[in-house]
Amino acid sequence: MTWRKHISKDIQPFIEKLIHETSKEESIKKATDRGKAQLWLALGILSQQMHNLELKAKYLEQALKEISPRGKKEKTEEMIKAEAEVEKLISDIARGKTIKTKKGIKTNF
Repeated sequence: MTWRKHISKDIQPFIEKLIHETSKEESIKKATDRGKAQLWLALGILSQQMHNLELKAKYLEQALKEISPRGKKEKTEEMIKAEAEVEKLISDIARGKTIKTKKGIKTNF
């Protein structure tokens, strides 16, 4: 198969991987036109990969919306206190103050 020698080096590993994956399928051996069957299998594999990536992207987008301050309509009192505490800690660290933790550990930054 000389055509495979002339594939761009950028995409060659991906094509080789698809060829390897599709050659494992038993359905190719039963096809009258093995080349077409292999191409359809490669398209199916790529379609499945895209579908899985889309599901993951939607899941991550939803998770980011849920933790985003914009995604939350109301801030609880606990959230407001936690934000104030974090802002105070950052301010103290920026000023070089000694930070005292709840366990009594003093830290200088």
